[in-house]
Amino acid sequence: MSQSKGAILIVDDESVVVEIVSERLDEEGYLCAQAFSGEEALEKMESQSFDLVLTDYHMPGISGIDLIKKIKLLYPDTVVILMTAHNEVKIAVGAMKEGAYDYIAKPFDLDDLSISIKRALGHRKLELEAKEYEKKLEERVRERTAQLMEQIQKNRELLKGLVKTLVELRETRDPYSKGHNQKVLNLALKLGKLASLSGEELKNLELAASVYDVGKIAISDRLLNKPGRLTEEEFEEVKKYVIYSEKILSKIEPFVPVLHIIRAHRERPDGKGYPDKLLNEEIPKEAKIIGLVDSWVAMNSERPYRKALGEEVAKEELLRNKGTQFDSGLVSLFLEWLSQQKDG
Repeated sequence: MSQSKGAILIVDDESVVVEIVSERLDEEGYLCAQAFSGEEALEKMESQSFDLVLTDYHMPGISGIDLIKKIKLLYPDTVVILMTAHNEVKIAVGAMKEGAYDYIAKPFDLDDLSISIKRALGHRKLELEAKEYEKKLEERVRERTAQLMEQIQKNRELLKGLVKTLVELRETRDPYSKGHNQKVLNLALKLGKLASLSGEELKNLELAASVYDVGKIAISDRLLNKPGRLTEEEFEEVKKYVIYSEKILSKIEPFVPVLHIIRAHRERPDGKGYPDKLLNEEIPKEAKIIGLVDSWVAMNSERPYRKALGEEVAKEELLRNKGTQFDSGLVSLFLEWLSQQKDG
């Protein structure tokens, strides 16, 4: 038995029309069903799937237009052709706006009807294929997105592990700095939020503040752990850690976008910082934040050559160097926040 070319529901209250059309379409290999009202058509569509509905406009009860609306609402993949009289072209055009694929004027030639049906079913096939392609594409996109998110998460874990390793390596060279980076990171993010940094800027700040001084692993232990103050020559040597940090991290792709922050965290608004003697507006906001909180944590920590200064002395230092070593606005924000913490 040959396969049907498509299931068609013919709807007309004139039984003669239904019989003639059914006979012709049966001969052409279509599987036809008949309905003599809009209500009967909807009943049949509840129990049987149709590729195409051929409906008359003038029918008792549900009109052809209302039937089209219901079909497109309930069975959007079913294509509809409207049959109407010669003087009802405006109605036919309105039906097409409601979702009918085509219309054919009565009395019509059966050959013309056959051509219209072939076009309609061809159009339906293309639409279904397009929907199927879109569905598969969406599935592929979802799968690929899930894979990428999984990879991103793995990369984040790898990056966290790398940062932890770099910090631990740095701290083994300088026991006095143990926990220093975490304190700087926490305060930097707090100050960054107070300074209204964007989401992207905060991400960059977090990454840079995690590893900004990793270059100290290239500085000799003798200088890092010297019990007395450094000579001018020794200090010049220690200052190179900024360049070393940049060089080390430049080989690791995730850190490349924040190298300019790491390089600039020792710059000063008055242009007396290092390594490039940048002026205030040339220094990235993230670098200014790291520079300030790094100094704050250092002043409140013991060093081989001195004891911790304490918060009050450290606050005085920030105020004394406001606008020269440290950004004025950031100093104000930071001190205000410290005051609120103390009051709270």
